[in-house]
Amino acid sequence: MSSLNLLKDNEKKVFYHYLIPSICSTLVNSIYILVDTLIIGQGVGAEGISALNIFLPFYSLYMGIGFMFGIGAGILMSTEDGIGNIEKSKKYFITSILCVSLVTIILTLVSIFNLRKISYILGANENSIDLVMEYGRYIVFAAPIFICTNF
Repeated sequence: MSSLNLLKDNEKKVFYHYLIPSICSTLVNSIYILVDTLIIGQGVGAEGISALNIFLPFYSLYMGIGFMFGIGAGILMSTEDGIGNIEKSKKYFITSILCVSLVTIILTLVSIFNLRKISYILGANENSIDLVMEYGRYIVFAAPIFICTNF
């Protein structure tokens, strides 16, 4: 596989080099949500889809946290690598992993212990709370996976 030089290669080549993986990543996340919706719709019905949609903002929050730490650390690391400061780049990498891990642990624990309150805040009612709580537990326990996947 050839190396990509951001400063010397053609802009279109660089653009498409990063465009295709970005599109694939977004497509995989969209397919995951679509398949999840189809399976829940077939297995549980309309009530299950409403529970899924009530808790879906948390999935987006987890993705956003992963992207935030990943992109932020990537920029800092690339900048330091570009000026030849490999040691500082490695420190940014370790720091970003520690920070995203800490935020993930805190967010997961807060979510686990306040799942019912969070469900009501997101729009659950007495008719849907059981399904929202059930689906929410899966999302909350999978938070580290969602965050780290996007990190």
